[in-house]
Amino acid sequence: MLRPRRGRPAVSPRPYTLPSACIPLDDESLPSLVARNADRYGFKDPMLIVERLGLHKQSLPALASERPPGDKAAALATLLGVDEGTLEGMSNWGRSPNMATVGAHEIRPRHLHAGLRRSCPLCLQDSLHHRSFWNISAVQHCTVHGLALPVRCPGCGHPPSWRGKRLDRCGNPGCDHDLTAWSGPPSEPAPEYALGLHALYRDGPSATLPGCGLPLARAAEAALAIGCFALNQGKMGRPDSFLREHGELAHDAMIKGWEALTDWPHGLHRVLDGLRSRAGERGWRFGMRREFGGLHRWLYDAAAEPWAAQLKKGFADYLAGQPDLRASAAALKRFGSPDALRNRHMTANDAAEYLGVAPETMAELATREKLHLLPPSGAGTPTLLRADLVHALKQKKQGTLMKQEAEAILGVGRPTLGQLLEDGVLSTLPPDQRVTHQRILRRDEVEELVVRVVAAVVPARQGTQLVSFSGAMAGRRGASTLIQAILKGRVVPRGTAPKRKGIGSLLFNSREVEAALAPGRATLSLVEAAQRMGLEIDSVRAWAAEGFLGTAASDSAFERGTRVTEDGIASFSAEYITSSEIGKETGTSGRWAAERLDFQGHPPLASASTTKLYRRADISPAVLTRLQERKSAGRAASASAAFDLAREVADAVASELGVDLQRAWNGFSDGDGKVYLQAVAGRRQRYSSKYAFRFSGHMRERLERAQTGMLALALVEDRSFILLPWAAAKQLVPAGGRYRETIYVDADARGAVADERLAAAQRWLLGR
Repeated sequence: MLRPRRGRPAVSPRPYTLPSACIPLDDESLPSLVARNADRYGFKDPMLIVERLGLHKQSLPALASERPPGDKAAALATLLGVDEGTLEGMSNWGRSPNMATVGAHEIRPRHLHAGLRRSCPLCLQDSLHHRSFWNISAVQHCTVHGLALPVRCPGCGHPPSWRGKRLDRCGNPGCDHDLTAWSGPPSEPAPEYALGLHALYRDGPSATLPGCGLPLARAAEAALAIGCFALNQGKMGRPDSFLREHGELAHDAMIKGWEALTDWPHGLHRVLDGLRSRAGERGWRFGMRREFGGLHRWLYDAAAEPWAAQLKKGFADYLAGQPDLRASAAALKRFGSPDALRNRHMTANDAAEYLGVAPETMAELATREKLHLLPPSGAGTPTLLRADLVHALKQKKQGTLMKQEAEAILGVGRPTLGQLLEDGVLSTLPPDQRVTHQRILRRDEVEELVVRVVAAVVPARQGTQLVSFSGAMAGRRGASTLIQAILKGRVVPRGTAPKRKGIGSLLFNSREVEAALAPGRATLSLVEAAQRMGLEIDSVRAWAAEGFLGTAASDSAFERGTRVTEDGIASFSAEYITSSEIGKETGTSGRWAAERLDFQGHPPLASASTTKLYRRADISPAVLTRLQERKSAGRAASASAAFDLAREVADAVASELGVDLQRAWNGFSDGDGKVYLQAVAGRRQRYSSKYAFRFSGHMRERLERAQTGMLALALVEDRSFILLPWAAAKQLVPAGGRYRETIYVDADARGAVADERLAAAQRWLLGR
């Protein structure tokens, strides 16, 4: 074997071929070919011939059972001088982990004697090689000479192994028995099952047994199982161990089972008749196990695979012809064909379990539906029912629904289902047609309704806002009304929700639904009234509760709760005006308008609403004009407007003093610097009537240095100013340093200063 050097990756074995490899013989197994080549080249151990391939540490049976890893299989084929396809056919390598092959036929590994070197001595005399067909454990005899294939060496008494290099000698230690020696009685014809299996083997993997349609491996498996049950040998364990340890019994079982498979299905029925005839010996009082001793269980386990379909059908046909055979619910579920169920019996408890109802309900159903084959006698005998009628009742029950099941299919709740039943969209079964009292709906009707409404879906354009089924029923619109509109084409669903089912998954365009199903209404809800008036709902609800907005009552099912009429809205708008409306007319916000109106002596009406409410008669055009002027003045109080107003104040003071004042720094002074006027513009604050004036330390220094210092406080919004000598103004100005301080002055709505001392010094500018 090539060993990789340390630190380097392993090197794949280099393919090579034996100089004069043995040619594979007909039906030869892989261990046989390896052993013959080892004998030709004088190897003591046959596995040494594959040493360079790294396969010599396993046994010959393992080499034939497990595919070599990687490319070693191709290297082995090259070594033996055969192609890979031929090597596959000689080995037992399976195509899946749970399967093996023999001559390209798939077979379970437990049905192979791959580790035993069974052989026919006369065949070895004809040609010294091992046949692959001998590996099938069910094959007990040679198909050519009829001799039994020994599982133990006649010389040492141990199972013949693959040790040693010679195929004509026993390879067990200490034994060199000649396996070609034969001194027994003359050979007899091979049994039919061995010949039949060999015919299937010879015809290839696609060959099947006529009648039952079983391939080679499945035919051997089924024949052994059926034969063992026919001989009351239900527990056999692993097939290969059973065949090795109980050769005679296995031979008889294969004969019985092969007869059942070749005369299909009558042979199987004869086996079943024999099993039933010995039912009293099994110790069970009733049931399939008492009748068939476990064969039915083997058939049930195998029925899941396609190859066992004919076995299941043959067993079901037999059961259908046995009127005295009592069936359980499990048997009824496994054989659901009406033909197989005809004239079969069930106990009342089995029927109740099968139908999924209580025993009391089953007793009522048996009487009402006339299911009794053997009515209750009260003497302790079981009540028997006709299984075919029970099965028909099960089919009838599956065609009905309870309300909860219908709600799940429709994808709706109980109220919606109640509407559909009340309006006749869905119908209920008459009482005499119901299997149980709870199953009142027809399944096909419910499913058809779902199919019809879902089929009406026409997808909407991408980006369209859609609402759910419950959202489309807003405004107390009935579910049945919406569904009937869908069925008539008046409303078109526009999609389905991915996580919902049935009708509940539908999506709609709310505008389309509203246009198609909007009922005629004489009143509006408070929400609709708020939308119509352009106001928030909380204020409208408060005015309705306080009596400002008139409400009306309606008897319509679509007009419940507090309602408002169009006339009520018109009367409200004629008598009252809101702060929002005032704000729009004056070009400002409703909040600003409410604050200014309150300041000017026009308080709102007492209400819990957020939007303030006034009587329209109290808010005259003059009041609105005043608000507009105040708003315009406020807008004008920008930096440039304040700068211009200061110039006007300086001109008025200059005219009053008879001097010429020119702008100097942030104030005004005459040419000699004797008179200095500091003009400060101020505005009203938002939430009070006070004017705010910003005064700095630099202004104080200028006024202190001047011979005649004067301070003018200009009220921007009222176009007036307060003129004070600096000596008197010192008391008004906060004692601060170099930083700005604020002077507050109270004034009423007309701009008149509240302080009497300051009011005497207030002057009014022209154009006010």
